[in-house]
Amino acid sequence: MSRKTGFVIGVCLAVASAGAAYLIVTKTEAGRAFQDAVRRSARGSQEQLQAMTEEVALKTAKITRNPKATQEFTRAQWQSIGF
Repeated sequence: MSRKTGFVIGVCLAVASAGAAYLIVTKTEAGRAFQDAVRRSARGSQEQLQAMTEEVALKTAKITRNPKATQEFTRAQWQSIGF
């Protein structure tokens, strides 16, 4: 088998695999379960990031004794909830 033939076979397998994966994820119950798991994971990551952001802001305010840092953080929190 020549190098070109091997490359063509590899590309065809990659395209077929991608197509099959797309159909499984978008058209089946297993795909919906996978999408839900990804959404839950992303939501959990966002919550963890928010908690870390709050910790960093509070530590910065304590270390620098800068009331402006606390005020900016508080303002951002109020804006994030719609006030």
